[in-house]
Order: sequence, then structure tokens, then C-alpha cells
Amino acid sequence: YFEIWNEPDLHPQCWDGKDEDFFTLFEITARHLKGCFPHLKIGGPAITSVNNRGFMIPFFDYITRDKENPVPLDFFSFHLYTTNPDEFANHARIARKVLDDYGYTETEIILNEWNYVRGWRPKEEIIYSHRAKRALKGAAFTSASMIASQKSPMDHLMYYDARICNWCGLFDQISLEPLKPYYALWNFGQLYALGNEVESDGDEEVKVVAAQNDDGTQAAILLTYYKEHPSIDGSGAEEEFRRVRVDWSGFASGEGVEVEYRTLDAASDNRVTSAETFFGETGAHVFDLPLYTTILITLKK
Repeated sequence: YFEIWNEPDLHPQCWDGKDEDFFTLFEITARHLKGCFPHLKIGGPAITSVNNRGFMIPFFDYITRDKENPVPLDFFSFHLYTTNPDEFANHARIARKVLDDYGYTETEIILNEWNYVRGWRPKEEIIYSHRAKRALKGAAFTSASMIASQKSPMDHLMYYDARICNWCGLFDQISLEPLKPYYALWNFGQLYALGNEVESDGDEEVKVVAAQNDDGTQAAILLTYYKEHPSIDGSGAEEEFRRVRVDWSGFASGEGVEVEYRTLDAASDNRVTSAETFFGETGAHVFDLPLYTTILITLKK
């Protein structure tokens, strides 16, 4: 993947010329690179938001003005910082609609900068945001964002940032030890390793995703409770909990199903908090789920 430019709609920090000059640069570069290296994926332009339609629509108008030979676009990329995980999925749906309308039906959608940001004012908002993204709130936000994006037209999702810097919510800057949001990525990786998403459904605040391996011997269910709240570690939000019932079916074994529960909350960094064996065609789990808590349920025949 070779991406042309970074946030050209952010003036003057990333592009201080006219938009039309960038469109020309993009076309010349994309056509040349694709002509020289047809096996590579060429795309961009990593705009700050798909809602910046004053840039996005003229960009697509320009690169498709030659209807018989539009500019090659293997992937379309954008960035987004927000407090609402559903915005990532909604922006992917907007991007998919625009791409399809302009004939780029096979173009991939890549959100390659995202994280929790309440706002950009230095004292009131961005400092809070940097603290929140490293805390339990950041873990729940990361989990909810990945789950919401998984259930959208998004093709790739790149957390910003895993480097040791202000934007990194994964590792402590001094000890380099993993912070709570690291385990959000670890949890999602367990489902990814199983290989096959299976049907699941949650709601706006308790998001759920599930997966199963190829031979049907292992499965996992990931759920997290996130909504915007002033607390960054769950303290002061003791009244904020959901009574949750998780039902699963179609994963039966005559010898039983071993179930483990890993909890990511204020007291636990993803340790196994309970285990049991189910017999029969269905199973049910009932939790009092505090705000910002994530549960990974693994099932093995």
C-alpha cells in the first residue's frame, strides 16, 4: 500500500496550495505509480474527515472527470478522532456510498488514524483526551471502536499510535509495560485468529462481536460497555452499570463446552475471572457490567 499525501484538506499545515493543485498532483502521481507498479496498491488521500465534503466531492469529481479512464484508486483513506465509536462505522458507510456512486466499487476503505479525542483545546480537552486514551476508558473506547468498525464497510483500521509518544495509549512511556488499551487489541486479536465472524448483536452501548474457527471447535464472544462519561478509570461512575445477558447457540458438544471469562476492568488486566462447563445446544451468561468493562468469553469443545 502506497498512500499519496497526508491530510491535504488541512490548510495550511499539510497543504498550503489550492485544492485543485493537489488534485492534479494526486492524478499525476497515481497514474504514474500504477503504470510503473501495477501490482502495488495506490491510494489516499488521508483526508481529515469524510464529512469534509467541500474537499471530498470536488476530489472525486476531478479524478473521475475522464469517465472512460478514471484515476486509479485501490484504496481510499481518511482520519477521524472522536468520542463516539459509532462515528467510525458511520464514516465508513458514507465513504462506501461515495466510492460506489463514483464507480470505485472495489476500492478499499482505510481509516488509518483514529483515537479518542474530546476536543483540541490544549487545557480543557486535549490533555484530558491523552489521559483518557491511556486509561480504562481508552480500553473500552478502543474495543467499542473496533467492534463497530468490524460491522461496517471498513476494510482496515489503524490505531494512532503504537509508537511511544503522546498519542500512544498502549504502552507506558517510562516502563514500556502494556496499559489497559493494549488488552483491547489483544482481545480482538483472539477473535481475528479464529478467522470467521459469526452473527452477533448488541446495542448502542454494549457492543458485541463473535468468531469461530474453521472446524467449529473454538469460538469467542467479545463485549464491552462504553458511553461518554467524565470518568477515565470508572471511579465516580459506580452507578453506571448494565445488567447484561449473553446467549449463544449452535455450539454444542456431547462432551461439554469449556467456557472461560477474561475481564478487563479497573481491577483486572484481562485475567481469567471465572470458568465453567456447558452441556446442551445453548448457553447463557448474566453479568452486571460496569461502565468501561470488557469481557472476552472463549468457548472450546
